[in-house]
Amino acid sequence: MIKRNKTELIIALCLLLIIVAIIGSKASITGNIIADDTKSPITAINTESTISPATCIDKKTYAMAIGEESTITATFTAAGSPAKNVTLKMTLPDALEHISGSRQFTGALEANGTATLKVHVSAVKTGAWHITTSTTQYRDNQAFKNETTINICISVTRKDAEKICAKV
Repeated sequence: MIKRNKTELIIALCLLLIIVAIIGSKASITGNIIADDTKSPITAINTESTISPATCIDKKTYAMAIGEESTITATFTAAGSPAKNVTLKMTLPDALEHISGSRQFTGALEANGTATLKVHVSAVKTGAWHITTSTTQYRDNQAFKNETTINICISVTRKDAEKICAKV
């Protein structure tokens, strides 16, 4: 009788462990499904920036001459899923005078939707500078921020600005 009770107890414990493992894995699967729908902290937002007219050294480096005017275009795309409660922002260095255009967007992006910031600027200081574009998404009283940077080199002529960019 004692052997039988021990055997039954071991079998019961094994079954209990199996049940706990099954419940745990189902909770995990359910948690992932829920997380994809409502608990995921942020949506990936891809950012692409260009400056025109300006000499494009590479995808993230541009050259301008003092006094030259250009338009900086930053396009933000929500990758695959909607992005709610988003702030998109462009920060300019002191070397670029803001002439017109919006440097900030606040709102939502649909899945694969885009928002574009277009800013018209004038080059006013020489040197190597950075233009920063940022995305901030808010969820559950938390801010999730991502920044990308493009380089702008400014000199008296574009050729001289290109030389500055070559050193950066």
